[in-house]
Amino acid sequence: GAYELKLTSEAKWSASTSDSWIEVTPEEGKAGDTKLTISTVANMTESQRTGYVYVSIGTSNAASIKVSQVGINLSVEPTDLTFNTVGEDKTVSVTTNIPCEVISKPSWINISDVSITDSMDITLKASPNYNSYSRSGTVKIGINGTTIERNISVSQPGWSMENLIGSLSYGDDAINATLKVDTFGIKSNWAA
Repeated sequence: GAYELKLTSEAKWSASTSDSWIEVTPEEGKAGDTKLTISTVANMTESQRTGYVYVSIGTSNAASIKVSQVGINLSVEPTDLTFNTVGEDKTVSVTTNIPCEVISKPSWINISDVSITDSMDITLKASPNYNSYSRSGTVKIGINGTTIERNISVSQPGWSMENLIGSLSYGDDAINATLKVDTFGIKSNWAA
């Protein structure tokens, strides 16, 4: 970003910076009023940084301008999700002050937004797990061009007979009832 300041001087002056991520223009001027522009390059770290612009007249420091710049903020909540065997949608809140993106995800997870330009909620959709074993993985959200990333652990149990059959309740006068067996699209034979 950049800020413009009005510099008023009674003599010829020069400006310099304490750090390379701070730029000042113009770097020198004459007596009178001057528009001084102080700008910074992007801070691609998570730490806030501070530096200075020095305005000098001759060899004397006439003014010091403190320049602070916040770092990258990236957080996700929650960071651990367990999905139903039959699949379901879950919401994750992403808080960021710089665009980020989904870097990687398991193949059984679909995500509503892979590019995140601002703090927002995204939807993670797990497909049904038609295997008898559970599965797990990690969704990685990060800032392009940096090593900054956040992980969301995802897991999903596999199928078992408890997933496929319902339950029955009998009163004292019941003779028979129907039990629903739902294979949720699994192409397999079953017997009772």
